[in-house]
Amino acid sequence: MPFTSVALSSPPTTSSSLSPLSSPTGLLPTGLAIQSKESTGLEAICERLKLSLCMEFTYIVCEGDPIDEMLHIIQNRLESSVIDDGCMGFYNQGLLKEGDFCNEELLTWALDPKAGANFLLSTHTIKAIYEVEAFTLCAEELKFITDQFRRLHNTTALADGGGLPSSCDCFS
Repeated sequence: MPFTSVALSSPPTTSSSLSPLSSPTGLLPTGLAIQSKESTGLEAICERLKLSLCMEFTYIVCEGDPIDEMLHIIQNRLESSVIDDGCMGFYNQGLLKEGDFCNEELLTWALDPKAGANFLLSTHTIKAIYEVEAFTLCAEELKFITDQFRRLHNTTALADGGGLPSSCDCFS
């Protein structure tokens, strides 16, 4: 892996070396159900986050490689490029900056209860343009968190009486 990682046991404090975007509470994409303010869910995420440093001009993932981690960029930029999109001569390039996510399609994989052990394959090549700081969450940890959240959500729904549709007469 091109990243040097440091495990976080609690939410990091903002220091002069980290940008204000370094808070894990802002890590997850908006609209994501896991982004609740429940302390147990946030603690589970923070326990598994790693603060990572990627050196300049290092490749994070190459097109066609398995995606094994999701990143939230804290500082500097990554270059994202697509060479083969099924079209001959196709090339597309873009920048990912502070606050952006990289490999966020891994979340879709993790949320799918039928997803197997095979990771998604990257459709992009991602390269650090400068030395990049990011929070990383590996695929297995992301899958664990989403599974725990699903169980917690289902248990809460059943406890609130919302687990069965009102038209269900199975227990009448």
